Amino acid sequence: MSKHVFTSTLILWVVLAHVGYAQITKQPQPTKESPLYIDGFDYPDFDGFSNYALFKVNFPLTESTEFSIGGRHYRTFFADRFIVPFQMKQYLDNKTYILGGYQWEWDLLNDGFGYPNPIPRQDYFYGVGHDVRPNIMIEATIVQPVGTPKFHDIGLEGARTRLKFATKLKF
Repeated sequence: MSKHVFTSTLILWVVLAHVGYAQITKQPQPTKESPLYIDGFDYPDFDGFSNYALFKVNFPLTESTEFSIGGRHYRTFFADRFIVPFQMKQYLDNKTYILGGYQWEWDLLNDGFGYPNPIPRQDYFYGVGHDVRPNIMIEATIVQPVGTPKFHDIGLEGARTRLKFATKLKF
């Protein structure tokens, strides 16, 4: 038997064994579901260049306390930014919560130089939120930069502390 036929036969047997193993009905079931959950979305691509997307990995610490880490990326013709927030959320009752955290923001265009700004903008934030319904959330947060940032949020040149309102509708 030639080396080529032997190799082809061996590959065929490995593929068939893999397919056959996948057909076994008694696969082991996980014993406990993970408490972690991932939240995120991405806007549709309308113009081929602009983008806004975010993701967040949530770690419930207790029934009323949650820690999360995530990422947000937004790109327009005027800006390209990536933000990494760390957040702690504490529910005061079933629907109302306080939150606080810290975030780093990188200017990926770096004033048109074409490479990322190596020094991220740093902010801390705190606020309050309310789950209006299981699929509707509103938040109000105060965002304060740390130190003197080299760049500002788009449209907020020269502004330091800012009040940010957010809503989320889940479908």
